[in-house]
Amino acid sequence: MTFASSLESVFAWRRTRLQGARFLPLAAFLAWAASSAGGAAVASTLAACVIALALIAQFRLWDDLVDRARDRNAHPERLLAAAATTAPFDRVLVLLGAANAMAILGMRGVPALLGFLLLSAAAASWYRWHRSRQLTHALVLHLKYPAFVLLLAPPPLAPLAGAAIVYASIVGFELLDEPRLRTPWGHALLAGALLFLACIPLHVDSASAGPIATLGLAVIAAATVVRALGNKPVAHLRSVPFALAAVALAFVAWGGLH
Repeated sequence: MTFASSLESVFAWRRTRLQGARFLPLAAFLAWAASSAGGAAVASTLAACVIALALIAQFRLWDDLVDRARDRNAHPERLLAAAATTAPFDRVLVLLGAANAMAILGMRGVPALLGFLLLSAAAASWYRWHRSRQLTHALVLHLKYPAFVLLLAPPPLAPLAGAAIVYASIVGFELLDEPRLRTPWGHALLAGALLFLACIPLHVDSASAGPIATLGLAVIAAATVVRALGNKPVAHLRSVPFALAAVALAFVAWGGLH
């Protein structure tokens, strides 16, 4: 494979598996959550958004490489499943990991770098030892997103509420997007994630707008869960967790300013 064809393969993977319309908003969402505890300058938040996108790219490519054999049957249309060699993708994965490590070190220092290395080691262990790709795998795999939030947060603040909101919204999205995950346990987790997001404003502001916001969000959350309990497709509702999360993050950020 020539250098030009290797680049074309990588760009083709990016076009199909890392679409800007989907993942740029996700990177911005993670950066917003990282700054939700306060203390982040505009330039720092923008830099966090860029690093968040690079982290998403690294772990999404890693996930596709690990699932390549499985995708030959489940998703034969994916580029990596049909690729004759993974060599160019392996090199890109190493480069992304090295770039992310240096960026995190430069932006947040040695403690954040150690956290990134620990996250990478945990992901490698999980990929190696856990073969199933059912509900448990999804719940563990998506822990990387709140970890990204904590890595990108300005020290010494730890936006635990922002990280929890991110995790609940990602889990809710995945449960609505993937029919195979909507088991009885999946439905219970979906209800828990959405109701958690709905109740965040009440915790942040229990005296004025919080109860009103919580009531409205709880109605939306309950309607979404009821709809998911039926047999009809609910992928069109997958944006609901992020809408609830946006309101929750707005309340958390507002609470941090007062």
